[in-house]
Amino acid sequence: RLNGFIVAKAKSLQTVDPGVDYHVQITNDGTTFNVTWNGTSVITMTSQAPSVGTVGFRVKSTTKASTTGSFREILVN
Repeated sequence: RLNGFIVAKAKSLQTVDPGVDYHVQITNDGTTFNVTWNGTSVITMTSQAPSVGTVGFRVKSTTKASTTGSFREILVN
């Protein structure tokens, strides 16, 4: 989001198993955002605006079942 507007959005469907740690990383080199899941690139997208604003994460069930999730550590660089 930038000034309250979504300027870029993408999703990646990944299986999340209970009790398993995952390493998810978001990087931006000034022109491209890259999201990796356990070292594998799952999203690559061109920056639509300057690399400022907020980042959002969401855990969502693909079957519409009630779901919860927690993040022990989040690092965006």
